[in-house]
This record gives sequence, C-alpha cells and structure tokens, in this order.
Amino acid sequence: MRQSKHDGLVEELRDRLFNTHDYDRMWLFYKYCRNDLIGEVDLLAMADSIWDFYEVKSTFHTKSNRKAHQQYDRFQEAFPKWTT
Repeated sequence: MRQSKHDGLVEELRDRLFNTHDYDRMWLFYKYCRNDLIGEVDLLAMADSIWDFYEVKSTFHTKSNRKAHQQYDRFQEAFPKWTT
C-alpha cells in the first residue's frame, strides 16, 4: 500500500525529531477520546514532563492552518493539564 504525502511528512518529522535526542517518547497518529472529545494528533512528543503537539498539513492553505488550530484547541480541551 502506497503511503500518503501527509503520512510521509509526519514520519519525516518524527525521524528529524528523533535524531535530535530531545524527546523521551514519541507517538505517531495518537488517537484520543477524552472529556467527550475525539481526535488524533499527528505527532505527540514528550520530554521530561513537557508535551509537544505536532499537526502536519501537506498543503499551505488558510483552511489547513485554521483546521490545525481547531485540532489543537480540541486537544487542549481534552488534556488541560498537559497543555497549560
């Protein structure tokens, strides 16, 4: 099965971040269902007790940017202690 452009970009980001050795753990396509919110984070990375959220968009478009912000807002609402 051929990989999508988006998935390839997410994996490339993971590889670049992994090579920095800055993160203790990383999750690709992290699915969550919490506080009545359902979503998926393209890449979630943890260093010590700090979480970094990465949402990859394969196009440069205002709608894509807006959607990424909405996805992050939903994640913040689902995990308020992780994102304060």
